[in-house]
Amino acid sequence: MEPGVASGWHHHAERDTYIFVVAGTMRIESGPGGGDVVEGSSGDFIFVPQRRIHREVVTSAGPADAFLVRIGPGPQVVNVDAPEAS
Repeated sequence: MEPGVASGWHHHAERDTYIFVVAGTMRIESGPGGGDVVEGSSGDFIFVPQRRIHREVVTSAGPADAFLVRIGPGPQVVNVDAPEAS
């Protein structure tokens, strides 16, 4: 993913997602208003549980590369509206 890129809001149905950040820095935003934030950089693992509404944001000056594994049935991606603030 290129610097500054943010995905749309989505979840992965019944699939747990395991992310290994190979290069760069990325942020996973989730929860009410996107206020729950997890940052990962080279060498970090990030876990996104099934049905967790989230988006990915590249926060490094250069591209972010990651290796993803999704485990479970159902669609790979379900696009949704942003989570409402509490």
